[in-house]
Amino acid sequence: MGSAFAADAGYGSAGCSANRLNPGDSKRTIDVNGQTRSYFLHVPRSYTGATAVPLIVDYHGHGGNGEGEKNGSGFASQSETTGFIVAYPDGLGGNWDYHLGGSDLSFSKAIINDLGDQGCIDKNRVYAAGFSQGGGMSYGAACYLSDAFAAVVSSSFDLYDGQQCNLARPISVLSFRGTNDPLAKYDGSPGFYPDGAFVGAKETLKRWAAINHCSGSPRMDSNGCETYTSCDGGTQVGLCTIQGGGHLSGDPRTSWEFLKQFSLAGNGNSDDNSCTPSTITPYVQVDDGNWQQTASVTVDAGAKVKFGPQPISDASWSWSGGGTSSTTREQIIYPASSVTA
Repeated sequence: MGSAFAADAGYGSAGCSANRLNPGDSKRTIDVNGQTRSYFLHVPRSYTGATAVPLIVDYHGHGGNGEGEKNGSGFASQSETTGFIVAYPDGLGGNWDYHLGGSDLSFSKAIINDLGDQGCIDKNRVYAAGFSQGGGMSYGAACYLSDAFAAVVSSSFDLYDGQQCNLARPISVLSFRGTNDPLAKYDGSPGFYPDGAFVGAKETLKRWAAINHCSGSPRMDSNGCETYTSCDGGTQVGLCTIQGGGHLSGDPRTSWEFLKQFSLAGNGNSDDNSCTPSTITPYVQVDDGNWQQTASVTVDAGAKVKFGPQPISDASWSWSGGGTSSTTREQIIYPASSVTA
């Protein structure tokens, strides 16, 4: 005999008219203004196409490619626990044109449209990320595609002196910078490319704060991240400093915790009353063992079963079975008989 426990999970409440995406990795090509462009795609195991999920477009560094970025940035692994899809574009010749009117801006929008046509993507929750020159591409997405991207993160890159941004709307930006970066030096340096001098990590933070009309002082957390939280449209602007860090990618979990707060439909700390549902990922712990990411587990009578779904906030959770029920996020039960939960 057994009892069943069920956890509600999923982004959004509506399905999509078309779903031709399958979990796993694949290489895709699309036509962009008569030119064939390619990108690497990672779809998490949890994806079913039943509900719309967020998308991260993750740009590689100079001389790299999408598959290499997938293997190095950590977003693919993070997507397996949080449910978003990741697209890794291939730059032409391993480079990015992130300037106003640049071909890679059109390429980025084409990827979003392609995945919107082929899968179940929440277009209000599309985000950009990038490393090194890809971080510059992420900044370019913020400057010129703020109507398509809800927020961006950038690693090991700065704004350059004289850089202009034409925002369609305020946009949240988080930067990761290492204090010992030999290329994009923390205090500023000549650019890798002929755009001008990099202004440095702190000045980049200040300039993004000015672009988004932030007020007050940034708040510092225990991870070395300082963030302006009082900015136009409920946006935020932050800098995570890695002491002793070199030319490296930012932490994907910190990145996602930042990105997921923002939506084109309205940010969590803005005056907009609309919201986009968060994913609920079920986790179960049996007899104080390791947490398991699963919606089903079988236990013996008398076992200690702890439910602890993610995220820890901004979501609701309900379960029932075994003669009891709850809406509390974290719950401990001791089944009197063998149970499939």
